[in-house]
Amino acid sequence: MRHKHLFHAALLLTAMVLAGCANDETTQVEDTQIKTATETVAVTFMNEEPAAQAEPTTRTSIQHSFGNGATPYWSADDKIWVKDTEGNFRQSGAGEFNSDMTHGVFTLSGTFTNGCMVNYTGANGTAGDKVTIATEQTQSQPNDFSHAGVSGDCGTATASGNGSAFKFKLDHKAVYLAVMPRCTNAALGQNIYLTKVVVTSAGTNIAGTFDFSTGSIGTAASGARSVTLSTKDATAGSSYENGFPLTNTTTSQATNAAYMVIAPGTHTLTVDCYIYDPATKVEGAISQTISGSFNAGAIYDVTANVTPKIKRGIDSYYMWDAVKPYWNGVTLPDVLINNTNYTTYGSIPTTGTDRWYNTEEHSVGFLTNASHSCKDAPNVNELYYYVKYGDPHYDKNCLWSFRNHLYKGGLWLKKQQVIYNDLKAAGYNQLTAQSDMKEKFYASATDAGKDYRKEYVTTSSVPSTAALTNTSDYFFLPSSGYFLSGTLYGLGEQAYYWSSSGYPMEFYNRNRGDRLFFYDKSVNVYYNNRHYGHAIGTFE
Repeated sequence: MRHKHLFHAALLLTAMVLAGCANDETTQVEDTQIKTATETVAVTFMNEEPAAQAEPTTRTSIQHSFGNGATPYWSADDKIWVKDTEGNFRQSGAGEFNSDMTHGVFTLSGTFTNGCMVNYTGANGTAGDKVTIATEQTQSQPNDFSHAGVSGDCGTATASGNGSAFKFKLDHKAVYLAVMPRCTNAALGQNIYLTKVVVTSAGTNIAGTFDFSTGSIGTAASGARSVTLSTKDATAGSSYENGFPLTNTTTSQATNAAYMVIAPGTHTLTVDCYIYDPATKVEGAISQTISGSFNAGAIYDVTANVTPKIKRGIDSYYMWDAVKPYWNGVTLPDVLINNTNYTTYGSIPTTGTDRWYNTEEHSVGFLTNASHSCKDAPNVNELYYYVKYGDPHYDKNCLWSFRNHLYKGGLWLKKQQVIYNDLKAAGYNQLTAQSDMKEKFYASATDAGKDYRKEYVTTSSVPSTAALTNTSDYFFLPSSGYFLSGTLYGLGEQAYYWSSSGYPMEFYNRNRGDRLFFYDKSVNVYYNNRHYGHAIGTFE
């Protein structure tokens, strides 16, 4: 999966058995009968009203209760299949149901005996011995599992009795996932929506058409390893046209529970929750992986923290080593647009104020070190190590938030401790401690090294765009753009990050600072004029 760090809350994965399906179902009463007047005319197949029973047991629309399992109900137009004495499955007509969908009457023709098989193969089932679990499932409102039947719900029973009276209890055979996301950034959660959930298996079929001749989901005739649930309602005026809300900071079934049907088995599943911000038009996935045995007839509660880990603020932008942020004291719109000038909202920094850059200068061969906002940023030597040995990866899909809205794109770099360990293992004995990386940059294990704080500097590399499969050795810098003369450039596309090093002065090159720059095709260290509003990042 893409960025495991982006899922840093604990995963709750609880198996809850569908009431009356796999939880000792044989002990419950379900009076369902096949009544035959003759062996050659229509047969009435009736499930009678359960007597003094709290929950119905053989239904195909599912009502779920977080932490307490689920209860299936009949759905309108449900049909069943019954195996006759010649071994052929016969389909009933659509059932006739009472108002609470606990009682139905079905009609079919054929000859049936004690022990005959009764199958439910989904609302769209076309055969009694085959089940299709849909690869594309749709749920138009939160906490509504009425689509279970059309998505692949299925069940089986053995009818008991003789003559004109038969009874059966349906045993559900699919697996049901209840995905319940939350956004712990309450302000961001007001602006984003869940648009879909994609569940992908590492190596087993979880959807497609399966053999159901034995009453269990068997071999796939045409299997698939991914299921997509759409959670948007295209109906004009719908409250869910952008998807389900993410206004909850804790798990809330009522707010956004999303349900899926998959095949049982031992699976390693990647669960991708896609979130969308209609103001920025940014959509992307936050992923987690769950593994284990997913048992037939069970519903699994999967909670998901969809809060982007990285959060940027307007106070992240400074002129080089200024005391205060670039827009300190200025109120800007929540959603900022590239190539837009924001001086109508307030003045940009001016010389002599605490938003102006540090004007300290030294000539070549001497140090100019930051003492205010940039003092804890990496110096230019450290930036060299990040660019040359940090295995830069540009990730156009990694999500982050800025001013309570959603953005994506940025750079992964190896952590400095990891780089140091790599270099020591490669024989860089010039480095006796990690802190030595501040003092000089070593281009090889035999190099005498250079202190680029005192010299002219430039270096670059081409970042990989391949997805990182393990980000634990890396940290992420968002493509947060930059400000120049009050205009925003490159937000979500590129970024500049100040270092703590002032570029050594020449008589014609004054007031410059060393910085890191990147976009998807380049990452480099060079200088910029100090009056640019660049980001100050958290480097690791």
